[in-house]
Amino acid sequence: MFRVLAVVATTLLVPTVAQAAQRDNGPAAAQVAAQICSNLQQQLGSTFASTYGSLGQCGQQLAGQAQTLVDGCTAQGQPGTDVYRQCIQSGITEAVQKITGTTGTTTVTPSAAAVAEDICNDLHGALGSTCEAKVAATAKTVIAGCVAKAQPGTSAFSQCMDSAIDAAVKAQRKTIAKQTCASLQHKLGKSAFAKKYGSLAKCQAKKANG
Repeated sequence: MFRVLAVVATTLLVPTVAQAAQRDNGPAAAQVAAQICSNLQQQLGSTFASTYGSLGQCGQQLAGQAQTLVDGCTAQGQPGTDVYRQCIQSGITEAVQKITGTTGTTTVTPSAAAVAEDICNDLHGALGSTCEAKVAATAKTVIAGCVAKAQPGTSAFSQCMDSAIDAAVKAQRKTIAKQTCASLQHKLGKSAFAKKYGSLAKCQAKKANG
């Protein structure tokens, strides 16, 4: 299932809690606290510093509240399920609304940064430390494609995102494999390369699936 969470309200923006989490796991309490604090900083402006100090200090102050939220959602559903994600989303939104006094109807929509991290997590470091920047355009295309097909927050949208992210990962692996094999052929020479890999196509297939 699609692992990226982002809550957008009429007067409230809650960034994804999955930006620091793996696709198959739920967010840690520290990550939830960080998301709440990030939103509070945006909503409260200059009063944030006088109330909480820094983002790090805010996270420490709200750690207990965040842990209670995570524990409560874990009791309602297995991390990674729609029930769990919706619970976390609602909890973060309610926490920020309670503190800031804002209200709004929430819908679920992903951010390009979160989708990019999702793709990079599945590539397991293949594109290095700048992976997210390299796949940013792909992430935006994935989101736009699924928004055009289904309403964000629905199961159809989640399924679309799952498929699109998987397709993006496969495409990136193929591109990486082509570059790797071309480099190996140049380094080894055509004769030694052919002896070891057979052909460019076979090398690419092996690297893409490896």
